[in-house]
Amino acid sequence: MTAVYSPESSPPEVRLSEDKMADVPVAGNWAMRNPEEIVRHRMAGRVRRCRLGSLRGWSLGVMATGWMIGSTLAASSKTGAGEVDFESLIASDILLTQTTAAYSGERAAWSWKGTLSGATLGIHYRPAEFEAELADELDRNETRFSAGAQFRCRLNQRLNWVGSAGAYSGFSSYREVWIAEYYHQNFQGLPGYSEPDPRGANASTGLRWEYLLSAGFVEIDGSFSGDVIAPSYDDVIDPEQGRIGAQAFRKNFNTLGGAVRFENVLGPRLRSQVELRFADRTLRNVRYGAVGWLNWAVAEGWVARGEVGYASEELQSDVVVNPEPDPALAEKVPDRRLEAWWTRATIERQVAAEWYVSVGGRFYHDTGEIDVSSPFASSAAPGLRSWQVGIGLRWVHEHHSARIFGGPYQTDYRPVTFTTQAFENLYRDRTFGFLQAAYSYEF
Repeated sequence: MTAVYSPESSPPEVRLSEDKMADVPVAGNWAMRNPEEIVRHRMAGRVRRCRLGSLRGWSLGVMATGWMIGSTLAASSKTGAGEVDFESLIASDILLTQTTAAYSGERAAWSWKGTLSGATLGIHYRPAEFEAELADELDRNETRFSAGAQFRCRLNQRLNWVGSAGAYSGFSSYREVWIAEYYHQNFQGLPGYSEPDPRGANASTGLRWEYLLSAGFVEIDGSFSGDVIAPSYDDVIDPEQGRIGAQAFRKNFNTLGGAVRFENVLGPRLRSQVELRFADRTLRNVRYGAVGWLNWAVAEGWVARGEVGYASEELQSDVVVNPEPDPALAEKVPDRRLEAWWTRATIERQVAAEWYVSVGGRFYHDTGEIDVSSPFASSAAPGLRSWQVGIGLRWVHEHHSARIFGGPYQTDYRPVTFTTQAFENLYRDRTFGFLQAAYSYEF
């Protein structure tokens, strides 16, 4: 069985959602990753697997370097801001949390923002009904850590250089944890199987041009990311001995991306932004997308924000599954097209001198992940529709501000097919509760 890797957002910007193409609730779609050591113990007939967290040395190095650079810049900055964000997404069998600390500053021609993030992901794994007697139902908990930095340098009055870099260690979504657990239970102990260690890094660079003074901006950037995912496995069969080992499929993926953004002040009450983007990933055709945002000061004390987006990727017949390390096992897959669109709207009302109340909602739809696995078994997600509504409260006082936003989040998957029935409990409809909270201080 071949898992489909679907990097809808680039870590370390990970968000609490199942949406495949959109940029969904926060700082990358949510996630965590990797056990280097696993302790198993049985409790009341269940198996509970706990990860004894370990960060790769390179990740620690990136985070430590970022922290030292950020501390140095902070000490010399003329202005700055600190922020702490917390998010949680809860269902009956899933619990996700993420906490992010950020610092931004500015000095002379430079401005910057550094972030450190830690996330937890817990699932209650339930095997499919047809294999319930052969697999364990258990709780599994993972952690994820990430660090990132964004920079901007003013080259002249209207031109700025922009850049960013980041790294992460851990599973990038609870779906990856679920699928990794499936392969663990089916292939552990076989020659060729190893515990996953997902991680990655990314960088981008670009230019931002103010072509209309304080009213029109265009930004062009390019990005590169490298990810090591939890691979999928297939059986190694000997005609005489039967099942003798596990064949790991590809786990290293690179992505080359780019975007063009147009930001315009359309009037004293209206501001817009349009983004066109693409992503070219290993073994995949180019994915194209477009997103538009609009901020509108409706009236005194009233602000409305809207977003609409679309993305598309077509898998041609010349794209092949390329398992490692044996390219001879490569096989072609049929044509298929993935499409997704989403829309979001929020309206905020000032109810007192320092208090604001907001309500918002979001709808998302896609046709299902492109399946580049075998015709007999796959972990590709079926088509998805999701709804999210929430209510929020924001407080602003001098240099301080705080906000909280929460509500229900509903997912509605298409039925699984014969090839995906092993993941029927992963791709089932769920009702989540979500909560977002943040505090910031400017100085």
